[in-house]
Parts: sequence; structure tokens; C-alpha cells
Amino acid sequence: MSILARSTLRVARHLQAPRQVRGVHIENTVDHTLPTDLTNKTALAAKMIVFSVVSFGIPFFGAWFQLRKAAA
Repeated sequence: MSILARSTLRVARHLQAPRQVRGVHIENTVDHTLPTDLTNKTALAAKMIVFSVVSFGIPFFGAWFQLRKAAA
């Protein structure tokens, strides 16, 4: 191997992109893949129902408020 090839290989070896290290470690085991606590299913169901009702009702409340404001 020539001197020119050796120096080129040495430079190429050192110019490799550094490995990306992730600072987050998440264990994907059974029943641990969701960001919620599934042990109390009644509380989870209540929270989901409240969230759904509130998020679905906000546009209707806004329309009612605007109609009431326009009538006044």
C-alpha cells in the first residue's frame, strides 16, 4: 500500500460520523407502552370520558356564547 493511500485511509477512518447516543431509555414491556397507569381502569375510563366530552363540547359552547353575545 502506498503512502498516499495509507494517509487517505487514516483520514477517512477519523472523519466518520460520531455515533448518536440517546439519553432516553424506555423499556417496552407488556402493559408499559402507554404513558398512563392502566392498573386503575375505572379512573382511566373516567378521565377519557371527561376529556372526550369537554373536547367535543368546546365548539358548541363557543357557538352558544357567540350567539348569546350577538343577541344581547
